[in-house]
Amino acid sequence: MKKCSLILCEKKMSQKSKKSLSSAEIIFKPMFEILKTSVCKAGINDIFFLFEKEERTENLRNFILQNKASDIFIAEGTSPFISKETIEKSYENFLKNSRKITAVVSDFCNSFSAVWMTVEDLKKYCSFEKKEEILLEYIVKNSDVINEFTSYNDDDFLNAENLCDVQKFSEYKRKKILEKLMLSGVEIPCADGVVVSEDAEIASDVIIHPSTIIMGGNKISEGAEIGPFVRIRPGCVIGKNVRVGNFVELKNATVCADTKISHLSYVGDSFVGENVNIGCGCATVNFDGRNKNKTVISDGAFIGCGVNLVAPVKVGEDAFVAAGSTVTEDVPGNSLCIARSRQVNKAEWVTDKKPYKRMKK
Repeated sequence: MKKCSLILCEKKMSQKSKKSLSSAEIIFKPMFEILKTSVCKAGINDIFFLFEKEERTENLRNFILQNKASDIFIAEGTSPFISKETIEKSYENFLKNSRKITAVVSDFCNSFSAVWMTVEDLKKYCSFEKKEEILLEYIVKNSDVINEFTSYNDDDFLNAENLCDVQKFSEYKRKKILEKLMLSGVEIPCADGVVVSEDAEIASDVIIHPSTIIMGGNKISEGAEIGPFVRIRPGCVIGKNVRVGNFVELKNATVCADTKISHLSYVGDSFVGENVNIGCGCATVNFDGRNKNKTVISDGAFIGCGVNLVAPVKVGEDAFVAAGSTVTEDVPGNSLCIARSRQVNKAEWVTDKKPYKRMKK
């Protein structure tokens, strides 16, 4: 029998908000996307997200018609932690009980989080001509015969009623991710402000300092030291023994082994080779207003403080870029690049011009 899923996302963040509460993020992912991942892993790929009541008029009706001979899994988009295993096992229970409406119920409290039913049964409880909300509670309470599948996973029953709940869920998830990392050998001396995506791949013997944010499916190799106050956006690969220090931001960048980006720098859309030093206050200028352009910094290069690398540009192997330079052309290997105006000192200019408020004209 074909399977499909209906994820209910009509609940708003607040009475004044136009946004769906299920779109609120938990560690960089909207809640409905977290639930979608579990649903897909359970082998259900035909999913309808009900965000607005108006969708029932056309889109939802078409979805029901296309799946009229299907079994349907219904859950709220504000219950992000329903697991793949719970979805699979509750479906097995649903089949064993002759496809009677099956509610996923808790073993410790009078609560349920999801329902399995046939699409034909769903039609009995929902008039798709009207604009009433589809409520799990209504379906369960008004079913003549209800089958129960008991879940012993407490996370299946975490359902957000407001943004305060979302914040609590985020903190709960953040701690679980960090605990898993630390048990795998990642050193986090102080977890204050450390937020790591569940999709990130972080090797053992990596050190992560406070106020570090690691997003997306980034890869960080053993021996790397990250933070404090670092933001690593999606698309980054960080090699062995790399040092990414205070107030550094990386985005879509590959940084190879033994390179140091110690403080106050931005490296985006870049390839940085091995044993490179990037000084304080540097930036890869990757956006020209239309396109993102790439910067390549070859092995052994030294980038002085306050340097702008205006992409697309390449710095050659073992090249040296002087502090304060704005580089707009490729730098050959083993060469010194100086891209700044000559300093001019005008003697007694302050005495003559008296530019400060404290000086009398």
